[in-house]
Amino acid sequence: MDDLVATGSQRQQLLGAILTAKLQEGRELLGHYIRAFTIFVAMTGALLTLALNERATPELRLSLMMFGAALTGLGFAVCGFGEILRRATLREIDELSSELNVPACHGGLLAVRFTVIIVVVFLVFEAVGWAYLLISQMTAG
Repeated sequence: MDDLVATGSQRQQLLGAILTAKLQEGRELLGHYIRAFTIFVAMTGALLTLALNERATPELRLSLMMFGAALTGLGFAVCGFGEILRRATLREIDELSSELNVPACHGGLLAVRFTVIIVVVFLVFEAVGWAYLLISQMTAG
């Protein structure tokens, strides 16, 4: 039973290790966002290229545009979940820093926040673009 009770020093070391891991997690989130956004842009470009191909049938074109619009909706959901994760990580860092009586350092979390904002702005423009293409495709046929 005594082995399960940590001394004050051991507790501080453990909390410090957890804080270090959380800070690393915050820094790694930015890389994940950038990779995911790069893949998303590549997929969007491929869908757009295929949908606007002159040899594409109207049915294929409409299907690709609908898939692109759905992918954009998924992008909004990913940004929402990512923001929830960022806030949870931020809260955990603040709690650990407070417990350790050290100033809170949020690592790369501010960069993640601005990345999410930039991606959401991109998604808004993309959603408008897909909506325009879908409406023009449906009214042309």
